[in-house]
Amino acid sequence: MASHESTGHSVTVSDVLDEVVRVLTDARRYLEDAPDRIGEAMARADIDARMRYLEHVREGDAPDHDPELIAVHLATWLVEHADLPTPGLSLEAALAAASKRRSSDPLARDLLEFVRGYVAGEIDDEEFVRRERKPRGTGHPPPGFRPPPRPPGAIPVSAAETTLRAMLADAGLHDPPADPRAVWEVFKSFADKPVVGDLPSHVDSDDLLFHWHADGDDAGRLLVEATRQFTICDRDGDFDHLEQLTVAFTFESSPETAELEFGAVRAAESLEDWFADVEQSAGFSVLSRSRPVEAHIGQRVV
Repeated sequence: MASHESTGHSVTVSDVLDEVVRVLTDARRYLEDAPDRIGEAMARADIDARMRYLEHVREGDAPDHDPELIAVHLATWLVEHADLPTPGLSLEAALAAASKRRSSDPLARDLLEFVRGYVAGEIDDEEFVRRERKPRGTGHPPPGFRPPPRPPGAIPVSAAETTLRAMLADAGLHDPPADPRAVWEVFKSFADKPVVGDLPSHVDSDDLLFHWHADGDDAGRLLVEATRQFTICDRDGDFDHLEQLTVAFTFESSPETAELEFGAVRAAESLEDWFADVEQSAGFSVLSRSRPVEAHIGQRVV
């Protein structure tokens, strides 16, 4: 393994590469459960990485450029950059490239150049996104690829936030809604509605996450969030981006919130199982019993 390299930032090149390997290793494990769903595997690995980042925030030791958040984007870029006939082969090539560090493998060289430039501050965020989206392969869809069916009446991703807000309004909940328990019931109904990509893209995976952690702006407060995350692929079946629609509530410090600090409930086998797991969690106990000081609904590309 390469030694840490000085970068002028609190995160090093090796920190980022180590985390890329971890994200790809997690994705490989998830891909074993669903060999044809690389988007879902990457999305689940993405959630794991973001949970590690939030744990660092909770502990107060998150660096200026956190390797978990950078690595999520780099891992996905690397799999797409490999562009082999199957998702599994592309993932293995990406993992090999991230592990080699110093190699004549073009994929490993491209990754190392990318990471060094970004961590050293030579690649700004705009250039990072440009390189991340630049394809290396043919751009042709993989053999046998077929976009998933589009259920009648499904909600386009671009209308997801608008739809949720309309459902809240229909339930008599004003913006921003102050009754988190009532909002949760609407979110449950929304989570059961099919969402599709805006043509020509499609939703490759649709994931749910409920988590709570100390508010970074005020460590005495607790932030509780319910998120629906969409993995968006292009017309050829290649990963394009992630979008997250989040309902967030902030609660003032109290003996109850002080004991929680951090926790998460990831998607279960079924929606009903996930709902039950969430409603039995410590974070939900605050959401259902306390009045928030702030509420926010938003959708963003991540």
